Amino acid sequence: MPDDKFISPCPPPTPRQREILTVLIEECAEVQQRATKALRFGMGEIQPGQSYTNSTRLATEVGDLSAVLDMAVREHVIPHREIARSRTLKERKLAKYMQTEPLADSSRRDADRDRHSGWDRCTNCQNGHVRLYFRLTCWPAGRSSPPKGL
Repeated sequence: MPDDKFISPCPPPTPRQREILTVLIEECAEVQQRATKALRFGMGEIQPGQSYTNSTRLATEVGDLSAVLDMAVREHVIPHREIARSRTLKERKLAKYMQTEPLADSSRRDADRDRHSGWDRCTNCQNGHVRLYFRLTCWPAGRSSPPKGL
């Protein structure tokens, strides 16, 4: 065995971490697949045998990914502070390098979205829940909708 072989000083992921990472990989692939379908066939296309548009199906996949990301943060697989920092950096890069302009009404939607979301501790409860960027809110158990005003 060569002396220069790298051996990680870190322990391998736990079975729980491995499972979360596996599901994260799967969900990323599903978002990628659905976004590709939307690129090929359009956002409003409904595939034969399906009930929903590519836009709705993509939103569903992003929601699934959001749930897995929340779990990964909650279980300390990935640090939420680093996600927030990286998100800010990516937004700056996108603003600089995007080759198209946003739709005229998207700035109002963006401001409304930002008012209700982001990587931070949930302000609606004391359970330490973490909200993800595209997850509008978390609310007390038993509620099927957000509190008024959100």
